Amino acid sequence: MSQHFLRAECVIEYLVDHAARPVLCSLAPCGMTSVPTCIKGKLMTNLFQAVGHTNLGETVYSVISAQLIKGGLRPGDRLRIRDIAAQMGTSVTPVRDALLRLVQDRGLVFQNARDIRVPHISADEYLEIRMIRVELEGLAAAQAAQRADEADIDRLLILVNENEEAIKAGDFARGTETNQLFHFELARVAKAPELLEILTRLWIRMGPIISEVYEQGGRSMIEHHYDIVQAIKDRNPRAARSAMREDIESAGELILRLRTQDRTLGVSSGKTVPHALAGTPRRSKKTA
Repeated sequence: MSQHFLRAECVIEYLVDHAARPVLCSLAPCGMTSVPTCIKGKLMTNLFQAVGHTNLGETVYSVISAQLIKGGLRPGDRLRIRDIAAQMGTSVTPVRDALLRLVQDRGLVFQNARDIRVPHISADEYLEIRMIRVELEGLAAAQAAQRADEADIDRLLILVNENEEAIKAGDFARGTETNQLFHFELARVAKAPELLEILTRLWIRMGPIISEVYEQGGRSMIEHHYDIVQAIKDRNPRAARSAMREDIESAGELILRLRTQDRTLGVSSGKTVPHALAGTPRRSKKTA
């Protein structure tokens, strides 16, 4: 375990031990306290649903991971342990443990005592992840072309159509989510659970970046999905792999154009969290 991770764990332990004390939110200048979370002057309410208490630690980790994967959180967005715990209806311990795991997974970054956030990644890091995605998701598409049945193809078409409708309606939160579901469904159709697990780890880092550019990309973000599905219908693994490469690389060009002078990706600074997550229903502990 790295010294960086140990330091993060020690400080988070301290914060949890002092969680009962009403403190000012140090994550933004407005000085809000407790729930709801204060992010750069914006209120983040009901970001996470209450969860049941069976295998609680894993459930909390999965819920927070899902928000990263589907783009509900963006680069620069900050998280507070107590506030997430309150929204989920849990103690702070499983939330703390989940955030520590995500720091270790590089889905979150620990910056100082009260600053845990979604990281900005460098252009070089992005290019490496993109290269890996091209190979692995290309493999998933090629395998899907060999293994898909009619029901699989129908599910893929439903996701493409839902994505199209979301973009037309200007619902880019739903658009980013259906985009992610399409990519993961290909791995399921390929009957490659180990591959899906690897892709899940990559998308913990990629989801926020894709979400940030999705509105600017518009329909160009899904136009190659039609080619992928057609190649699968034609039982053409080579064409499916090629279409996936085009899909990932074309979106990548847009992402790279948003590179900042310090070679990091992402232009959000924590001010856009509510765009994707506001209004998530919060159930009481009794119904969790």
